[in-house]
Amino acid sequence: MPLVIDANQESVQDKNRRRDKFEYVTLTPHQRDYVMYRKMESLNSEVCDTYHTPDKPWVEQTVGVPDILRRRGLTNRVMVNSGELGTNELSEDHGYIFTYHGSCLGERGVNSEGNFITREEAEDLAALTNADPLPIYSVWEFRLHELVLTDGPERTARLLETEADKQSDAQTKLIDTVSEAFSRLGKGNSDIDTVVGGAPHDVQAQLAAMSEDERIAMFQQAQLKAEDDGQTISTMELPEDA
Repeated sequence: MPLVIDANQESVQDKNRRRDKFEYVTLTPHQRDYVMYRKMESLNSEVCDTYHTPDKPWVEQTVGVPDILRRRGLTNRVMVNSGELGTNELSEDHGYIFTYHGSCLGERGVNSEGNFITREEAEDLAALTNADPLPIYSVWEFRLHELVLTDGPERTARLLETEADKQSDAQTKLIDTVSEAFSRLGKGNSDIDTVVGGAPHDVQAQLAAMSEDERIAMFQQAQLKAEDDGQTISTMELPEDA
């Protein structure tokens, strides 16, 4: 059974954050008690480079399905009920920040059937079978401790739109600048008045069809021609990112 988050679940805005949405979702008892995933941390320092104190929570944060579940194809373990849009798998686009707390169950080994056994049972098994002792791990269970709803995805989308608009404006300014320069030079340069293939073409349309590098190269060519004709073309109008 998956953990389901209701998109309309009661939440409280962080009073210290006025410019963005940062709401603490009120979790139900089931959501708090639900074991989302488990981890086994080896007690052998030669094979494990981490150690978490058993009497303190192991804290992990994610904005989507935890990696340990994603790697196992268990992306449907966390679902979001969006009302009319239905219940769908959690994604980063939902804008949630999940904080999980892991609690240590104690030290365990794993027998040949894949079941957890205590350290004592592992030692007894090794003695009975004259086999090497089983590896011992700290077993951790992770539950949802805190859930925050943000407008991060919407803010990111607006930022991307703004950057796209800036890039479009910069390209438009570059085309206008080069087009104006060509107009001042007249129609004495066939490279300016001709598209690939040799057909006559409007300068503005030709520049719009070029890549940015091609437009800059054409502008540099126009500068050279202007110098030969005793004219001056200012480069100060070129956008900074050109």
